[in-house]
Amino acid sequence: MKCITDSHLLGKYFQSLPGAGNILACKLLALFGDNKDRFDNYNGVQCLFGTAPRNYQSGPYHKVLMRKACNKSARAILYDFAFASMRFSKWAREYYDNQRAKGKTHSVAVRALSNKWVKVIYKIWKDEIFYEESKKISPAA
Repeated sequence: MKCITDSHLLGKYFQSLPGAGNILACKLLALFGDNKDRFDNYNGVQCLFGTAPRNYQSGPYHKVLMRKACNKSARAILYDFAFASMRFSKWAREYYDNQRAKGKTHSVAVRALSNKWVKVIYKIWKDEIFYEESKKISPAA
């Protein structure tokens, strides 16, 4: 099946992501686009796409909540990608298992993983580099 990632300049970088087949690679490419001036850093991407948690505090009460004011379609795509990546990426599976061991629910753990993936994808997108499992991409720490 022919996909936009086959002919797009940045498509090959999104295809290198583990677990991103034709459909998810196309969706991720569509989310990020080719205007690299759109985002200053990965934190802006995380907030817009809804993967970054939101802190709520009132006096001594503190709670971490899921971000509601965001692009919910983008959050769903990143959630799907993070879930799919666990089969192909060792660090992603370990991160998910670590979150579950801390008592996080499946949804919260996958959302946390997608938040980590946004850092990696941002670096790949901005610098036009291929994803390599063996290399540590600096913002993913």
